[in-house]
Amino acid sequence: MTGEQAQFRRMFPGWLGPPGSVGDYFKDGLFVPDANILLGCYRIGPDAREQLLGTLERHRDRLWIPHQSALEFARNRRRVLPDQKKRHGDAKKLVNVSRDRAVAALSDAVKALTDYRTTYHAKNEWHAEQHGLAKDDINAKLSELLHPVTAEFTAIQNEHDLTDRDFADETQDPILARLSALLDGKVGPRYDSARIRQIVQETVEFRFPNKMPPGYKDAAEKDTELGAAGDVILWYQILDRLRTGEDGFRKVVWITTDVKEDLWVLDRDRRAQRARPELVQEMHDETGAELLMVTLHDFLAGAKDHLNEDISNETLKQAEDLAIAPPENIGQLTWQLLQQASQSRESYHAENLAYFVANRFTDAGHTVVDFEVRKAGADMVLHRGDQTTVVAVRTSERDVNTALTGLHVAADALAATSKIMIYTGSYTPLQLKRGTDTGIEMRDFTDLLDLIQGPVDNAP
Repeated sequence: MTGEQAQFRRMFPGWLGPPGSVGDYFKDGLFVPDANILLGCYRIGPDAREQLLGTLERHRDRLWIPHQSALEFARNRRRVLPDQKKRHGDAKKLVNVSRDRAVAALSDAVKALTDYRTTYHAKNEWHAEQHGLAKDDINAKLSELLHPVTAEFTAIQNEHDLTDRDFADETQDPILARLSALLDGKVGPRYDSARIRQIVQETVEFRFPNKMPPGYKDAAEKDTELGAAGDVILWYQILDRLRTGEDGFRKVVWITTDVKEDLWVLDRDRRAQRARPELVQEMHDETGAELLMVTLHDFLAGAKDHLNEDISNETLKQAEDLAIAPPENIGQLTWQLLQQASQSRESYHAENLAYFVANRFTDAGHTVVDFEVRKAGADMVLHRGDQTTVVAVRTSERDVNTALTGLHVAADALAATSKIMIYTGSYTPLQLKRGTDTGIEMRDFTDLLDLIQGPVDNAP
C-alpha cells in the first residue's frame, strides 16, 4: 500500500477501519466500562464477579469511568436485586405452570377413557387409581420427574450470594465496598447545569433528528429530554477526557452490555459486530483517539487472550447472557411489553390478548386502527409518527401459519414499516424461518412470560 493510500484510509477510520489489532487496544488502551458493566457485578455469580473485578483491579491504572456512568450506577443499584428475584420467580413459575398443565392434560385423558368405557359399557373393571393415574398420583410423579429442574433453580439461587440486607444498608454491601475502592479517583468530573442544558439542546435539536449515535433510539423511549440525552452526555465526557491528553491514551476500550443499533452495527440476528462507524469517526476527528467497543463477554475474552487473565468458560457464558439486543423501531415497545408477563398463555384467549396488546400500545401513544380480532392478516394496525406497524396475535399453531402469510400481505398493502407476530406458544423452526425471510418480528411464549403486569415502561 502506498503512503497516499494509507493516509487516505487513516482519514476515515469509522468506515475504512482503524489501524492496529484488537490486542493493541487491550495492551495499551483506556478501559471505560459503562453503568451496566458495574451493575452486572450484581447479576453474575460470585466466581464470575471475582474474575471481572480482579481483572479491573489488576489493570486499574488504565481504568476510567465517566461521571454519567457512575451516576446511573448509583441511581439503579437498588433495582438490580428485585429484578434478579423476579426473573428467578418467573422461571420457577414457568416450571410449575408446565407441570400443572401436564397434570390437567393427563387427567383429562384418563377421564376421557373412563367416559368412553361408560358409554360403551366395558365389561372388565378398570380404575385409574389402580394404575397410579389418579390426579394426585400424576402430580406426584411429574413433581418427582421435575425435581432435578427445581433443584437446579435452588442451586443457582444459592450461587448468587446477595440478600436484601446487602441492598438495604450500603455499609453492608461487599460489592459496593469493593467497587468503591476500585473506582476511587477513577470517576471523571461532572458537567455543570449550563453544560448539561447545552448538550440536551444540541441532542434534541441536531443529533437525534439526524440519527447521530449514540442514544438517538432513546428519543422516543425516555420520558424527558434530559433522560434521552444520557448516552450523549456520557459520550461527550469520554471525548473530553481524551481531549485533555491525560496519561497519553490514544486507544479506548468502551465496555457495555447495552446492545442496540444506536451504538452498534448489528448483524441479522441482532448480535453486536462493531461500534457504529460514526462513533469511531467522531472520536478520531475530535480527539485523534481510536475506539474499540466491546461487550462484557468480549472484554473478558480479550483479557484472557491478550492479558493472560484467568477467565473461565462459565464466566464468559454469564457475561454473554447479560448482552441483550432489543428489537428495533416499534419492536422496542413490543420487547418491553412482552418482557412484563406474569400469567400463563392459558389465561388469555386470542381475543383477550389482542385487545390487551392494542390497549397497551394505545397507552404508550400509538393510534390503533382497523382492529379486527382473529381475521386473516393483521389483527391491528398501529400508527405513530411516520411509522405504520401491523400486528397479529395468535394462540394456535395452525393460525400462526395462516397469519404469517396474511401479515406479510397486509404489511405490503399498507406499506408498513414493521410487522409483529405475537404467539402464545413456541414457533417451529419452519415458522421462524418464514418470519425471518419476510422480516416479521417473532415473539413467543417465552417472551410472553413477563407480559401482563403493570404499565408499559418506556425506559430501555
